[in-house]
Amino acid sequence: MKSLMEWNSLLATDHGEIDGEHQAMIDLLNQLHTAILAENPTRVSNLLEQFSCVAMQHFATEERLMSEVSYPHLERHKAQHDEFAERAQNLHEEILLGRLVLNAQLTE
Repeated sequence: MKSLMEWNSLLATDHGEIDGEHQAMIDLLNQLHTAILAENPTRVSNLLEQFSCVAMQHFATEERLMSEVSYPHLERHKAQHDEFAERAQNLHEEILLGRLVLNAQLTE
């Protein structure tokens, strides 16, 4: 089965910690994609929970590093993180409540 997303040099930031976290998130997204295609709601729920934890840790790391270097667009980037976290939580709730059909359209 084809992966949803592959790590490549275009995604690299040349910051070991950030790149490692990005690679872990891509791996989880690919596992999530496979579970969705298999229409396995229990696995999808577990992976969404795992992905959310990894993403929140990653967002905190990014925001800390951006703050340390006085990144001028930190607030905008943090807002994007917050929006992503909210969307992921809503998706997870919809799956848990059985209101979302698991199929390939979720990851297209």
